[in-house]
Amino acid sequence: MGDISELERRITGALDRAAQALDRLSAAREETGDIDAMKAELDAERVANAQLEERVRAIKEKQETTVAALEAEVVRLKEGLRTRDGEVQRMRSVNDELRSSNAALREANAQGLA
Repeated sequence: MGDISELERRITGALDRAAQALDRLSAAREETGDIDAMKAELDAERVANAQLEERVRAIKEKQETTVAALEAEVVRLKEGLRTRDGEVQRMRSVNDELRSSNAALREANAQGLA
């Protein structure tokens, strides 16, 4: 009977150890599942990050193109302004000469009538 009790105790101990091993294995599988889920989330975040980086690159490229076009427009407008300013200065000079000529003609006309 002692042998049976000893065998029972050993079998019970072995079954307990097997149950504990199964529990650890089950927990490890759950952790593996968690790791797989985390890897999937990480991959999704990497894809989203790559998409955002591409958007930023495209926006930056568009912005640089727009800025370059605006800078060229500013240069063109400044050139036009310089040209118009020169024309205005010439017109003022001609206008001053015409005023002088008109004044001289009025004076000559006034002397001729007097």
